[in-house]
Amino acid sequence: MGMHLHNDRVWQGPRATPAPHSRGLAVRFAALTAAIALNAGASLRADDVQPGVDMWSTPRGSSSHEFDTKCEGDPPPVCWSGTPCEGDPPVCPSGTPLPAGFFGDGSDPFDDRIDLQGKEFQYFGTGNSLAPADTIMWRKDVATLPQCSATAQDEVRIEIIALSLTSSTPITVTYNGGANPELWDVDVCLSDWAQDEGSMTIKHECSDGGTFSSSLLVTPKFTFTRQSDGAEKILDIGDPQWEYSSLDLSAEGSWVHSTRFPIAQANAGDTVDANCDGTPEALPVGTSNFYPGISPSPCDCFTPSPQQQVAPTTEAGALAAHGIGPPQRGACCDEDTFESCTITTEKECDRKKCVWYKLLTCEDIKCNHNPIPTVSQWGLVVLTLLLLTGAKVYFGRRLQAAIPR
Repeated sequence: MGMHLHNDRVWQGPRATPAPHSRGLAVRFAALTAAIALNAGASLRADDVQPGVDMWSTPRGSSSHEFDTKCEGDPPPVCWSGTPCEGDPPVCPSGTPLPAGFFGDGSDPFDDRIDLQGKEFQYFGTGNSLAPADTIMWRKDVATLPQCSATAQDEVRIEIIALSLTSSTPITVTYNGGANPELWDVDVCLSDWAQDEGSMTIKHECSDGGTFSSSLLVTPKFTFTRQSDGAEKILDIGDPQWEYSSLDLSAEGSWVHSTRFPIAQANAGDTVDANCDGTPEALPVGTSNFYPGISPSPCDCFTPSPQQQVAPTTEAGALAAHGIGPPQRGACCDEDTFESCTITTEKECDRKKCVWYKLLTCEDIKCNHNPIPTVSQWGLVVLTLLLLTGAKVYFGRRLQAAIPR
């Protein structure tokens, strides 16, 4: 699990017990010493957000990528992304179809939208503590934040370091002007080429968190797989042979310093396949004292332990939308005789014999288990079986006696 660096106190050193006659002077001296220590230790405040990785999951129906140039709607028509159309006939200036022949000889240009959802990372460790995350961002700097106020904020560098999405439904590829339709699945990972850095502004307007806004360039790699025979075609946006641009995505959301929710966390050195090449890449850092996608309520500087709620956000740009939320785990209650409970994902919880409680810990619930029958219960079962057997034998013999010979 990630290390929590949140601590509202500044250590002031060991405290000596004053002699009775000097207690008043000692109290005043201690107060002065504490004030000096608070000022001198300002850079070590728990309000500062330490560098770390932020993990997200992408629910179905929340994300898409547009190769679409079509303009739709009442005049004036607009692109799917909401940007104005241009030209006569009008087209979307941002959309660029996949070219004719991309999928094979005679394939038509692909001019459509791909709906996407998260696909858990291929994980190379012992037990997947990252599940169900499918997106990992790296905050590279300390965000130095004054105590909670309307103006407390800092900007840090960010970079996307792992991505794993898949198409919610297959796309349809046609040939020679609409003939011979084929179904293809699409996976989206990071480019084999380097990612650009973006920035995040972190604001500390709440006692245990605040809001953030980010701007990030994402360079993806698309892997298209034909369902009929497994043939693959790859479009790496970072490859100079393709005239496509990186995705410029912006987002706004909420964050907290710490949470009781069972959210997936990372450790430095955890390994994932960031670009779908089958090779593990190690995370440079783990989770820190920053949990995005969770909103404190109320958001003020006076409530010491506010309530929390999950608050998903969307990274949006001209060509793509990426709806993301914290990777939610929960208590998996095994209702067998031994009443075990573990924190895991809904997918990993065996729903045939277990019950999964989203965002609850094992301390929050009581598992209902099926106890082992007691001796008296076993005795009743045996007695019932003996009575049934005896009745069967008795009535069987009477039936045989009643039959004329």
